[in-house]
Amino acid sequence: MKTHLLIAASLMAASTAQAKSTDAKKEGHGYLAIGYGINYNSDIYNNAETSLSPTVHGAYYFSNGLFIEFPGRAEKFDPALALGYQFYETENWEFDALLSTAHGRINYRFGGTRYELNTSSYLGVRATGDVFGLQIRAIFAPKVINSDYSDGSYASLWISKPWQYKNWHFYSAVGAQYRNSAMLDYYYGGAPFKGYDAKGGANLGVKLGFSRALTENWIVDGHVSYTKYASGIMDSPITKAIVSFNDRIEHGESIGLSLSYVF
Repeated sequence: MKTHLLIAASLMAASTAQAKSTDAKKEGHGYLAIGYGINYNSDIYNNAETSLSPTVHGAYYFSNGLFIEFPGRAEKFDPALALGYQFYETENWEFDALLSTAHGRINYRFGGTRYELNTSSYLGVRATGDVFGLQIRAIFAPKVINSDYSDGSYASLWISKPWQYKNWHFYSAVGAQYRNSAMLDYYYGGAPFKGYDAKGGANLGVKLGFSRALTENWIVDGHVSYTKYASGIMDSPITKAIVSFNDRIEHGESIGLSLSYVF
């Protein structure tokens, strides 16, 4: 099944690629796409900015079940770097042990003091499957890895609908990323506002994207995404201060367009 996902996500330039057999799924395969893109991003952490920058995304699946994924911003599911091991699969589902990111690093200055909060990683289980023409991905990680606090947990669910028109590949996706109170309180309930206890909650996201093969190796892709943050984040005095002092929006939005060469 990873072969099919790989073809859909990365080998869009190989429009004549055929579905692989079960035996072929076990063969090592991967891709690397390098290009350049224009991106607009704005959220509670960053001022609105349009930038030109290099783009790199890729994946490699070893024949022994190990894999590494770096899907990039245009990914319909989670764009974070992931290391994993596929331990079980059926005709329509695959199950992986996964190491990835539950919450990124945050740093900000308040009252003349700089606060730095480290990245939280997770080791969990990921299930990816096809149901009635929909692509589904669910992650459950009961234990988050961060030396500054304990008892963090993470879960996510994404549902995507892909479709194709001639050489154009499109997708729409909706999803939720849940972080429990221990994790959100670490990032949004600590100093300098120690009286606030952040509740656990889910960020809700919507994504639209496309890709098109220009030649055998060159592809163009784009995406639009919107994120509604959990109330435990938005009700935090830290968030309110950051948004107010920096005149930032209270949601996340991203638009991107890139041209890449696929190896």
